[in-house]
Amino acid sequence: MKIAVISDIHGNVPALEAVLEDIQRWQPDKLVVNGDVINRGPCSLKVLEMLHSCSEDKIYIKGNHEDFVIFTKENPVLEHEYNYHLRCFAQWTAEQVGQNWLDTIASWRDNYDISTSRLEHTIHITHGSRMGNRDGIHVKLSEEELKNKQVHHSDVFISSHTHLPMTKYLDQTLVMNSGSVGQPLDGDERSAYARLYLENEVLVGEIARVKYDKEQAEKDFYDSGFMEHGGPICKLIFLEHKYNKRFVGPFMNRFLDGINSKAISVVDAVEEYIQQQNY
Repeated sequence: MKIAVISDIHGNVPALEAVLEDIQRWQPDKLVVNGDVINRGPCSLKVLEMLHSCSEDKIYIKGNHEDFVIFTKENPVLEHEYNYHLRCFAQWTAEQVGQNWLDTIASWRDNYDISTSRLEHTIHITHGSRMGNRDGIHVKLSEEELKNKQVHHSDVFISSHTHLPMTKYLDQTLVMNSGSVGQPLDGDERSAYARLYLENEVLVGEIARVKYDKEQAEKDFYDSGFMEHGGPICKLIFLEHKYNKRFVGPFMNRFLDGINSKAISVVDAVEEYIQQQNY
């Protein structure tokens, strides 16, 4: 049994191409696409088409960005509204993807459970945690915090969402984060995905890292229209892609209350934040 788990592609075509080539060489029995295929990047439609056309036996799980794009499509914000620039990149993605694909994405599952009949292992795969697809795990969480996210109810628990790959044991549970194909945020510019396989009747988990054409990916941010039409938040997303570290989360922690209270615009907040960064 060999399972590959990929996630957080975020419209990065060169990264997905490289990872799919690596997966084809490894030849898993199943490919689990663990959410955030689209949005937060330039070429969402293309990555959907690439996944659809690849030959592996696939399971699709929704991430928070699939939910966000569907919600934004159903609840559009007008340009004069104060929070328009918090959502316009998702509205742009929705238009690029189209309604037929959004209907397909809405049917994706929230998690995937596997039981290996011969060895009676249980495997739970979800984008975030059992607390929701916006509630992820990473290596800095304490064992108590991990237990609170209910990761100990399976022999193997595989998450994604945080773009921070990890492999560790919590009591008898193998806990993994698949990292990110399109926007790794652990300081390593290579794509990350998770591999799970049996070795001497023991389940083994490992993180694979794959080099991809990052220069082309950066070009796609501009050539696709994402940077032009997606609004100021795209500047922060591009910095995350370029430097492989977090910008959007810290920005939101600092400015979201002020934006929601209309004390500062998104445009001004982004410019202030970028000017204060040391890349």
